[in-house]
Amino acid sequence: MDQSLACLVSRLHLAVCLSLAVFALLTAPIDAAQTVANSGTPQRAKDKASPDIVVEGVLDGHYPIRVQNNLGSGFDTVTSRQAASDAKFFSQCVKGDDNKALQELIDGQPNREGRAAALDWIIRGHKACYPGYTEHFSMINVHSYGDCNPRVSIAQPQASPICQSMYDRGALIEKVLATYAADIQINTDDLFRSEVIARFKRREDKFDRTRSRQERVYVKVVSCLVARNPSVALAYERSPAGSENETKLGRSLIGTASECVGRAQQVRVDPSQFRIYLGDAIYSWILALRGVDSPVPVR
Repeated sequence: MDQSLACLVSRLHLAVCLSLAVFALLTAPIDAAQTVANSGTPQRAKDKASPDIVVEGVLDGHYPIRVQNNLGSGFDTVTSRQAASDAKFFSQCVKGDDNKALQELIDGQPNREGRAAALDWIIRGHKACYPGYTEHFSMINVHSYGDCNPRVSIAQPQASPICQSMYDRGALIEKVLATYAADIQINTDDLFRSEVIARFKRREDKFDRTRSRQERVYVKVVSCLVARNPSVALAYERSPAGSENETKLGRSLIGTASECVGRAQQVRVDPSQFRIYLGDAIYSWILALRGVDSPVPVR
Protein backbone atom coordinates (compact mmCIF):
# COMPACT_ATOMS: atom_id res chain seq x y z
CA MET A 1 0.00 0.00 0.00
CA ASP A 2 1.20 3.50 -0.84
CA GLN A 3 2.92 5.04 2.18
CA SER A 4 1.00 8.28 1.68
CA LEU A 5 -2.30 6.55 2.45
CA ALA A 6 -1.29 3.84 4.89
CA CYS A 7 -3.83 3.78 7.69
CA LEU A 8 -2.50 1.68 10.52
CA VAL A 9 -4.56 0.94 13.60
CA SER A 10 -2.54 -0.66 16.38
CA ARG A 11 -5.37 -1.73 18.69
CA LEU A 12 -9.07 -0.95 18.93
CA HIS A 13 -11.24 -2.09 21.81
CA LEU A 14 -14.47 -0.14 22.28
CA ALA A 15 -16.45 -0.84 25.44
CA VAL A 16 -20.01 0.19 26.32
CA CYS A 17 -19.30 3.38 28.25
CA LEU A 18 -15.58 4.17 28.14
CA SER A 19 -13.15 3.27 25.41
CA LEU A 20 -9.41 3.24 25.11
CA ALA A 21 -8.03 3.25 21.60
CA VAL A 22 -4.55 3.39 20.19
CA PHE A 23 -4.71 4.26 16.53
CA ALA A 24 -2.61 5.86 13.84
CA LEU A 25 -3.72 9.24 12.54
CA LEU A 26 -4.91 9.34 8.95
CA THR A 27 -2.43 11.83 7.56
CA ALA A 28 -0.50 12.34 4.35
CA PRO A 29 1.87 10.73 4.95
CA ILE A 30 0.82 8.79 8.02
CA ASP A 31 3.73 8.35 10.33
CA ALA A 32 2.56 8.81 13.90
CA ALA A 33 0.26 7.04 16.32
CA GLN A 34 -1.80 8.61 19.06
CA THR A 35 -3.34 7.10 22.19
CA VAL A 36 -6.81 8.32 23.06
CA ALA A 37 -8.74 7.66 26.24
CA ASN A 38 -12.42 8.11 25.44
CA SER A 39 -14.40 9.49 28.32
CA GLY A 40 -17.18 11.90 29.13
CA THR A 41 -20.76 12.22 27.99
CA PRO A 42 -21.70 13.31 24.47
CA GLN A 43 -23.08 16.84 24.32
CA ARG A 44 -25.24 18.62 21.73
CA ALA A 45 -26.03 16.27 18.87
CA LYS A 46 -22.93 14.20 19.58
CA ASP A 47 -24.40 11.09 18.07
CA LYS A 48 -24.40 8.54 20.87
CA ALA A 49 -22.20 6.15 19.00
CA SER A 50 -22.77 2.74 20.44
CA PRO A 51 -19.81 0.38 20.77
CA ASP A 52 -20.10 -0.76 17.18
CA ILE A 53 -16.66 -2.34 16.85
CA VAL A 54 -15.70 -4.81 19.55
CA VAL A 55 -12.39 -6.61 19.26
CA GLU A 56 -12.15 -10.22 20.35
CA GLY A 57 -9.87 -13.10 19.45
CA VAL A 58 -11.48 -15.76 17.27
CA LEU A 59 -10.22 -16.68 13.82
CA ASP A 60 -12.56 -17.19 10.88
CA GLY A 61 -11.94 -19.89 8.30
CA HIS A 62 -12.90 -17.74 5.32
CA TYR A 63 -11.40 -14.33 6.08
CA PRO A 64 -8.47 -13.48 8.35
CA ILE A 65 -10.97 -11.53 10.47
CA ARG A 66 -14.29 -12.93 11.61
CA VAL A 67 -17.10 -10.35 11.28
CA GLN A 68 -20.30 -10.66 13.30
CA ASN A 69 -23.39 -8.48 12.90
CA ASN A 70 -24.18 -8.51 16.57
CA LEU A 71 -22.93 -6.35 19.41
CA GLY A 72 -24.06 -8.66 22.17
CA SER A 73 -25.81 -7.66 25.38
CA GLY A 74 -26.30 -3.99 26.18
CA PHE A 75 -27.25 -3.01 22.63
CA ASP A 76 -30.54 -3.59 20.84
CA THR A 77 -29.80 -4.31 17.19
CA VAL A 78 -33.53 -4.52 16.42
CA THR A 79 -34.15 -0.97 17.67
CA SER A 80 -31.14 0.23 15.69
CA ARG A 81 -32.49 -1.42 12.55
CA GLN A 82 -35.93 0.15 13.10
CA ALA A 83 -34.33 3.57 13.60
CA ALA A 84 -32.53 3.15 10.29
CA SER A 85 -35.70 2.00 8.55
CA ASP A 86 -37.67 4.99 9.84
CA ALA A 87 -34.88 7.34 8.74
CA LYS A 88 -34.84 5.79 5.27
CA PHE A 89 -38.60 6.23 4.95
CA PHE A 90 -38.36 9.86 6.01
CA SER A 91 -35.46 10.63 3.68
CA GLN A 92 -37.60 9.83 0.65
CA CYS A 93 -39.71 12.92 1.41
CA VAL A 94 -36.82 15.39 1.26
CA LYS A 95 -36.78 17.29 -2.05
CA GLY A 96 -34.67 19.92 -3.80
CA ASP A 97 -36.33 22.79 -1.95
CA ASP A 98 -34.54 21.58 1.19
CA ASN A 99 -31.05 21.82 -0.32
CA LYS A 100 -29.81 24.75 1.77
CA ALA A 101 -30.65 22.99 5.02
CA LEU A 102 -29.49 19.67 3.59
CA GLN A 103 -26.09 21.14 2.77
CA GLU A 104 -25.75 22.56 6.29
CA LEU A 105 -26.74 19.23 7.81
CA ILE A 106 -24.29 17.17 5.79
CA ASP A 107 -21.41 19.60 5.31
CA GLY A 108 -21.71 21.67 8.48
CA GLN A 109 -19.45 21.28 11.49
CA PRO A 110 -20.28 18.19 13.62
CA ASN A 111 -21.95 18.70 16.99
CA ARG A 112 -22.74 22.34 16.35
CA GLU A 113 -26.07 24.13 16.48
CA GLY A 114 -26.17 24.72 12.73
CA ARG A 115 -26.30 21.02 11.97
CA ALA A 116 -28.96 20.35 14.62
CA ALA A 117 -31.03 23.30 13.44
CA ALA A 118 -30.85 22.12 9.82
CA LEU A 119 -32.08 18.61 10.62
CA ASP A 120 -34.83 19.94 12.87
CA TRP A 121 -35.97 22.35 10.14
CA ILE A 122 -36.09 19.57 7.53
CA ILE A 123 -38.06 17.28 9.85
CA ARG A 124 -40.59 19.96 10.80
CA GLY A 125 -41.08 20.71 7.11
CA HIS A 126 -41.97 17.06 6.48
CA LYS A 127 -43.73 16.18 9.71
CA ALA A 128 -46.44 14.25 7.88
CA CYS A 129 -43.95 11.60 6.79
CA TYR A 130 -41.69 11.63 9.84
CA PRO A 131 -42.45 8.49 11.90
CA GLY A 132 -43.50 9.34 15.44
CA TYR A 133 -43.59 13.12 14.97
CA THR A 134 -45.43 14.90 17.80
CA GLU A 135 -45.94 18.61 18.38
CA HIS A 136 -45.34 18.08 22.10
CA PHE A 137 -41.80 16.77 21.59
CA SER A 138 -41.09 19.48 19.03
CA MET A 139 -41.66 22.12 21.73
CA ILE A 140 -39.26 20.63 24.30
CA ASN A 141 -36.39 22.73 23.01
CA VAL A 142 -35.53 24.81 19.99
CA HIS A 143 -34.01 21.93 18.00
CA SER A 144 -35.72 18.89 19.54
CA TYR A 145 -35.58 16.70 16.46
CA GLY A 146 -32.16 17.87 15.35
CA ASP A 147 -30.39 17.19 18.62
CA CYS A 148 -30.10 13.60 19.80
CA ASN A 149 -33.83 12.77 19.59
CA PRO A 150 -33.28 9.71 21.84
CA ARG A 151 -34.82 6.40 21.01
CA VAL A 152 -35.22 3.87 23.84
CA SER A 153 -35.26 0.13 23.36
CA ILE A 154 -38.48 -1.55 24.45
CA ALA A 155 -36.99 -5.05 24.21
CA GLN A 156 -33.88 -4.10 26.20
CA PRO A 157 -34.78 -1.17 28.49
CA GLN A 158 -31.36 -1.47 30.15
CA ALA A 159 -29.65 -0.61 26.87
CA SER A 160 -28.45 2.94 26.35
CA PRO A 161 -30.75 5.10 24.20
CA ILE A 162 -29.63 5.72 20.66
CA CYS A 163 -29.83 9.04 18.84
CA GLN A 164 -32.38 8.98 16.04
CA SER A 165 -30.73 12.11 14.61
CA MET A 166 -27.65 10.08 13.69
CA TYR A 167 -29.77 7.69 11.62
CA ASP A 168 -31.71 10.56 10.01
CA ARG A 169 -28.53 12.29 8.90
CA GLY A 170 -27.08 8.99 7.69
CA ALA A 171 -30.14 8.28 5.55
CA LEU A 172 -29.95 11.77 4.04
CA ILE A 173 -26.25 11.29 3.19
CA GLU A 174 -27.21 8.05 1.45
CA LYS A 175 -29.88 9.95 -0.48
CA VAL A 176 -27.36 12.63 -1.53
CA LEU A 177 -24.92 9.95 -2.72
CA ALA A 178 -27.70 8.28 -4.72
CA THR A 179 -28.73 11.63 -6.22
CA TYR A 180 -25.39 13.27 -6.98
CA ALA A 181 -22.90 10.39 -7.12
CA ALA A 182 -24.95 7.44 -8.33
CA ASP A 183 -22.60 6.48 -11.13
CA ILE A 184 -19.25 7.30 -9.58
CA GLN A 185 -16.65 4.58 -9.39
CA ILE A 186 -13.54 4.90 -7.23
CA ASN A 187 -10.34 2.89 -7.15
CA THR A 188 -7.33 3.04 -4.89
CA ASP A 189 -5.28 4.91 -7.47
CA ASP A 190 -7.81 7.75 -7.32
CA LEU A 191 -7.49 8.02 -3.57
CA PHE A 192 -3.70 7.70 -3.50
CA ARG A 193 -3.23 10.97 -5.38
CA SER A 194 -1.56 13.47 -3.09
CA GLU A 195 -4.01 16.29 -3.84
CA VAL A 196 -6.97 14.03 -3.02
CA ILE A 197 -5.41 12.98 0.28
CA ALA A 198 -4.67 16.60 1.15
CA ARG A 199 -8.27 17.67 0.49
CA PHE A 200 -9.64 14.72 2.46
CA LYS A 201 -7.37 15.43 5.39
CA ARG A 202 -8.25 19.13 5.38
CA ARG A 203 -11.98 18.38 5.70
CA GLU A 204 -11.54 15.67 8.31
CA ASP A 205 -9.12 17.71 10.42
CA LYS A 206 -11.68 20.49 10.50
CA PHE A 207 -14.47 18.12 11.52
CA ASP A 208 -12.31 16.40 14.12
CA ARG A 209 -12.19 19.63 16.12
CA THR A 210 -15.80 19.16 17.19
CA ARG A 211 -16.17 15.38 17.08
CA SER A 212 -16.09 13.38 20.28
CA ARG A 213 -13.04 11.22 20.83
CA GLN A 214 -15.06 8.09 20.19
CA GLU A 215 -16.42 9.52 16.95
CA ARG A 216 -12.87 10.24 15.77
CA VAL A 217 -11.92 6.61 16.33
CA TYR A 218 -14.91 5.35 14.33
CA VAL A 219 -14.31 7.81 11.50
CA LYS A 220 -10.65 6.84 11.17
CA VAL A 221 -11.49 3.14 11.06
CA VAL A 222 -14.13 3.47 8.32
CA SER A 223 -12.03 6.00 6.38
CA CYS A 224 -9.27 3.41 6.32
CA LEU A 225 -11.70 0.72 5.14
CA VAL A 226 -12.93 2.91 2.27
CA ALA A 227 -9.41 3.89 1.23
CA ARG A 228 -8.25 0.28 1.29
CA ASN A 229 -11.09 -1.08 -0.86
CA PRO A 230 -13.28 1.72 -2.29
CA SER A 231 -15.08 -0.47 -4.82
CA VAL A 232 -16.34 -2.85 -2.13
CA ALA A 233 -17.25 0.10 0.12
CA LEU A 234 -19.33 1.62 -2.69
CA ALA A 235 -21.02 -1.69 -3.41
CA TYR A 236 -21.87 -2.04 0.29
CA GLU A 237 -23.35 1.46 0.47
CA ARG A 238 -25.44 0.79 -2.65
CA SER A 239 -26.71 -2.60 -1.49
CA PRO A 240 -30.13 -2.81 0.21
CA ALA A 241 -29.90 -2.44 3.97
CA GLY A 242 -30.31 -5.75 5.74
CA SER A 243 -29.76 -7.77 2.59
CA GLU A 244 -27.61 -10.87 2.23
CA ASN A 245 -25.43 -8.92 -0.18
CA GLU A 246 -24.82 -6.21 2.43
CA THR A 247 -23.71 -8.88 4.91
CA LYS A 248 -21.34 -10.50 2.42
CA LEU A 249 -19.85 -7.17 1.36
CA GLY A 250 -19.41 -6.10 4.98
CA ARG A 251 -17.52 -9.28 5.78
CA SER A 252 -15.34 -8.78 2.73
CA LEU A 253 -14.67 -5.12 3.53
CA ILE A 254 -13.71 -5.68 7.17
CA GLY A 255 -12.57 -9.28 7.00
CA THR A 256 -9.42 -8.60 4.99
CA ALA A 257 -8.51 -5.18 6.39
CA SER A 258 -6.59 -6.11 9.50
CA GLU A 259 -4.54 -2.91 9.34
CA CYS A 260 -7.75 -0.89 9.76
CA VAL A 261 -9.02 -2.69 12.85
CA GLY A 262 -5.90 -3.17 14.91
CA ARG A 263 -5.17 -6.62 13.46
CA ALA A 264 -8.05 -7.96 15.51
CA GLN A 265 -9.21 -11.52 14.90
CA GLN A 266 -12.89 -10.81 15.42
CA VAL A 267 -14.92 -7.64 14.83
CA ARG A 268 -18.53 -7.11 15.83
CA VAL A 269 -20.59 -4.41 14.17
CA ASP A 270 -24.12 -3.12 14.22
CA PRO A 271 -24.85 -3.04 10.47
CA SER A 272 -27.16 -0.03 10.74
CA GLN A 273 -24.60 2.16 12.49
CA PHE A 274 -21.70 0.84 10.42
CA ARG A 275 -23.60 1.82 7.29
CA ILE A 276 -23.93 5.40 8.58
CA TYR A 277 -20.24 5.84 9.28
CA LEU A 278 -19.25 4.15 6.04
CA GLY A 279 -21.56 6.39 3.99
CA ASP A 280 -20.10 9.47 5.67
CA ALA A 281 -16.55 8.33 4.85
CA ILE A 282 -17.45 7.56 1.23
CA TYR A 283 -19.04 11.00 0.91
CA SER A 284 -15.92 12.70 2.28
CA TRP A 285 -13.63 10.80 -0.08
CA ILE A 286 -15.86 11.68 -3.06
CA LEU A 287 -15.69 15.38 -2.16
CA ALA A 288 -11.90 15.13 -1.96
CA LEU A 289 -11.76 13.32 -5.30
CA ARG A 290 -13.98 15.90 -7.02
CA GLY A 291 -12.36 18.87 -5.31
CA VAL A 292 -15.67 20.38 -4.18
CA ASP A 293 -17.06 21.43 -0.81
CA SER A 294 -20.48 19.92 -1.49
CA PRO A 295 -22.32 18.30 -4.41
CA VAL A 296 -25.65 19.71 -3.24
CA PRO A 297 -26.72 22.70 -5.36
CA VAL A 298 -28.22 25.63 -3.49
CA ARG A 299 -30.56 27.92 -5.39
